[in-house]
Amino acid sequence: MSIVNGQYDRSENGVGLVNTDSSAYKSAIARRKQDKYMKGLEKRLENLESALDLLQKTVKEITK
Repeated sequence: MSIVNGQYDRSENGVGLVNTDSSAYKSAIARRKQDKYMKGLEKRLENLESALDLLQKTVKEITK
């Protein structure tokens, strides 16, 4: 099975259709990588927000 733009092909075992569009495959890989990176950034942001909340509570307790 060769990769040709805009073509669907049967897999070697004959089950289902396979999209052989190489640009679509590369786009999907890039999108998945970007999604993973964004999830990591969101998690880091959540951790920073939690740390900031804890710091604010600590400062309030100290200044009482």
